[in-house]
Amino acid sequence: MKRNYFLTQKTGVTLTISPTCHSLTAKNIDAQTYFSQKSEWVLLEIEHEALQTQIDLSNLPDYVLVFLEENDCNWKVAGATYCINKHEGAFSILTPFRKVLFIPYKAEIDINSLAHVSFEKM
Repeated sequence: MKRNYFLTQKTGVTLTISPTCHSLTAKNIDAQTYFSQKSEWVLLEIEHEALQTQIDLSNLPDYVLVFLEENDCNWKVAGATYCINKHEGAFSILTPFRKVLFIPYKAEIDINSLAHVSFEKM
């Protein structure tokens, strides 16, 4: 099933986005595995029963991670963080969220202005 995705800011401005989507059941995720291009938008949809998911961000290019709370076809932005890998070494996060949108840092999206991600099924 193909979807069209939309990133809406609090001002009402909506951007059409085309993330590469991955549905995962693992509790420990090596994020680098799911990126094929350096500035690719990626959406991870995590499906398991554990309370937390560990996402290894080591060696990943600079990204903004947006955590989404699911509500049918409208996912509210519940939080965000930066993944800036300036030094070598292990870097990972734990998250309770099941939807994580990776936005390239160079896209210069103001994370404070984000309201929700929505989609329409095609």
